[in-house]
Amino acid sequence: MATFRCESEAVPVPTVVWYKNDHQLALVNGARALSNGQILQIQDAQVTDSGQYMCKVTNLAGHTKRTFRLSVHSTPTLEEPSEELISQTAGSALVLSCHALGVPPPIITWLKDGEPIESSNSWDWHILSGGSRLQTIQLRLFHAGNYTCVARNSEGEVRKHYSLIVQVAPSILGSNVPSEYDVVVNEDMNLECVATGDPNPILKWLKDGQPLETLEKAHFNLSSDGSSLGIKGVLASDAGRYTCVARNPAGEEAKIFILNVLVPPNFGGVPGLPEILTAVPNAVVTLECRAAGTPPPQLTWLKDGLPLPISSHVRVLSVGQVLRIARAQISDMGTYTCVAVSQAGVMEQHYHLRILDPPRFESPRETEDVMVVRGASVSFACDAAGFPSPTFSWLKDGELLVLNDLMPESNEMRLQLPSVSTNDSGWYSCIAVNEAGGSTRHFNLIVMGE
Repeated sequence: MATFRCESEAVPVPTVVWYKNDHQLALVNGARALSNGQILQIQDAQVTDSGQYMCKVTNLAGHTKRTFRLSVHSTPTLEEPSEELISQTAGSALVLSCHALGVPPPIITWLKDGEPIESSNSWDWHILSGGSRLQTIQLRLFHAGNYTCVARNSEGEVRKHYSLIVQVAPSILGSNVPSEYDVVVNEDMNLECVATGDPNPILKWLKDGQPLETLEKAHFNLSSDGSSLGIKGVLASDAGRYTCVARNPAGEEAKIFILNVLVPPNFGGVPGLPEILTAVPNAVVTLECRAAGTPPPQLTWLKDGLPLPISSHVRVLSVGQVLRIARAQISDMGTYTCVAVSQAGVMEQHYHLRILDPPRFESPRETEDVMVVRGASVSFACDAAGFPSPTFSWLKDGELLVLNDLMPESNEMRLQLPSVSTNDSGWYSCIAVNEAGGSTRHFNLIVMGE
């Protein structure tokens, strides 16, 4: 209780009027006047009762006044909740406030985990506004902890507690540069996404912008924490752009993986089975080598295992896909090989080229007269060459001979007639035949008597 005395012995008895802060005081809310107003009592004084009080004493003889100053002390109080939980991202600015009222004005100090905080560059904390603000311009992980603001004056103290959680946005190793991988079809592949953050980020995968879980990929295997995507037996359709997204309350980060699926060269058809081509002399021969694969293979040609000599009548067209032989000759026969090469492997396609050559007799004469005496031995040579090697048959006077006396040699077939008689006289014909055609040579045998 506060008591102000303004006692006077003046005659006649004066009147007393009380003022607070230059305004006449209303005697309410615990303020009362005693002894004809000469005593003012303020019961249960509050901070709001603080101020300048004045009594004015007046009678017929004059007036006087007296001034009093009342200061009501109070323990500190807070304008905010006494406890707060703050979660904030590392790298951001942060201000912790502590607005406390009290008479006399309280002195504010700050504690972290029970230890005093001073403005320090090493702590990155700055105490501002007489202690009512604790500020850092760049929050770091080590700033996390329990902070206490203590507001204290002569009447007591009050405390405000902050629990500060510093969240770190996700960071993925190598996220600044896309990772590109080449893998051969049917091989296994692992994509690794190493992410850090606080709290630990949750990892999600996308393929070409679509969530992985929405795709029917039974041969995909995701690790329990999502950091590893395994692909068992890569398919050509698995090629594309994969994105690992790491997300937590502080933010998110993404890393891009580009997967190129390499498909070894292939020609279709039955692998390794050579193609047999047949042509006649002077014909145009075209060999086609349509090789597929990823990346598209480079094509080269071999002849009989050696690099193909290019000449005026042998040309390679369409980036190696076509080999054209103009006016094919016997010398062009052989095995041609198209070799397809890429990062994914090597494949060969073989072509056996046969140039058909009709039978030709070495002797320019189609008819030959042979005269022998009875009992002599006669041999007819049927010397025909061609490709493929011709088959031979013999006629006598137009009738097919079925004989065992045929003597094959390299490019000819001989008909041997031992000890001829006059009955053996007649026309003997040798017929040479192959796929390209046939040719005939005639012998007129004349057997003379002795």
